[in-house]
Amino acid sequence: MADGRTIELDEALAARLGGAAGAAGVTPPALAAAAIEEWLRMERHPGVCFRNGAAGRRAALHDGPDIWQLMAHLRGASGEEDGERIRETAELLDLPERSVRTAVRYYAAHREEIDGWIRRNDEAAGEWPDGEETK
Repeated sequence: MADGRTIELDEALAARLGGAAGAAGVTPPALAAAAIEEWLRMERHPGVCFRNGAAGRRAALHDGPDIWQLMAHLRGASGEEDGERIRETAELLDLPERSVRTAVRYYAAHREEIDGWIRRNDEAAGEWPDGEETK
């Protein structure tokens, strides 16, 4: 019985995986595992995709910004109720409310990852988590 860690690939797919892994500077198994993880997350959260960028690969909305960017806006929204803050964020970013709700659900499932992106962005901008500028 297979242990769930061995995958048979045809030669052409294995060659493409090897080439992509080499270009990314990772091993083929590491790239395959990351691709499977992303696919599973996209299946669980329709409307979410993954994008490459200078700071790394991150979750984003198909029709909008990176999840971390949206959540940073949502945290700063002035509404007292979640629904008000979602509407305000949707209007500000010119997105359907359902897209903002998709991002909120993704955030709930991957809070540590998204908080890390927000924290790194705040640090790069020279801000403390409370919004005060660093000296």
